[in-house]
Amino acid sequence: MKPLYLLIAFASLFLATTSCKKKLPNVPVNAAMKEAYAMSAGTYWVFRDTVTGRYDSFALREVTNTNYQVSDETYDQIAYHITQYNTTNLADTVSWHWEMVDKFMKFYWIKSGIHYEYAPVPYPFTNGVFAATANVEKDTVRNFPTYATKNDTFYNVTKINFLDYGVNDWIILNKEAGFITLILSRINKVWVIDRWEIIR
Repeated sequence: MKPLYLLIAFASLFLATTSCKKKLPNVPVNAAMKEAYAMSAGTYWVFRDTVTGRYDSFALREVTNTNYQVSDETYDQIAYHITQYNTTNLADTVSWHWEMVDKFMKFYWIKSGIHYEYAPVPYPFTNGVFAATANVEKDTVRNFPTYATKNDTFYNVTKINFLDYGVNDWIILNKEAGFITLILSRINKVWVIDRWEIIR
C-alpha cells in the first residue's frame, strides 16, 4: 500500500502547484477588424508601378496566428506575410507584413535588408491624426465613400498617410480588395491595383 500513498501524495502536490498558476487574461483580435480583413494564403494582387510602368505581383504566402505576453496580459496576433515578386530583378523584391493585434493594424516592409515599420493604426478607422511624435510628425487617416483608379471604382476606402521626417508614404485599402494603392516615397514606388483575388 505504501506506493499507493506515495502516488496520492505526489498527485496532490502536482495539483496544488498547478492550481497556483494564474491564468493571464487574453486580448483577442478585434472581431470586426478580423472579419472585415480576413484573408487566406493564395490571395494575390497585381499592381502597376506608375513610376516604371512595370507590373508587380504581390502574393499572400502565409498567415500565422500567434499569441504573446506583454506584462500581465497575452495578446492574439494575426499576421499576413506578403511578398512582392519581381522576377527580373530580385534585389527589387519587397517583403510586406500586415498584422492585426487587439484593435490595431500594423504594417512594415523589408527591402534589401532595410526594415521600415509604421505606427500602429487604430481600428475602426477614424478620420484624423492617430500618431504624432518628434519622429512621426503626423500620421493621419481619411475615409472616403469612393476612390477611383484607372480600371475600377472602390467604395468605403481608407487612406492612411504616414508622414515621417517630411517623407510621405500612403496605404490605401478597403475590405473588399485589401490593398488598393501603395505609395512608398522612400523607395520611389507608386503601386496601383490592376487585378486581385481575395481568398477568405
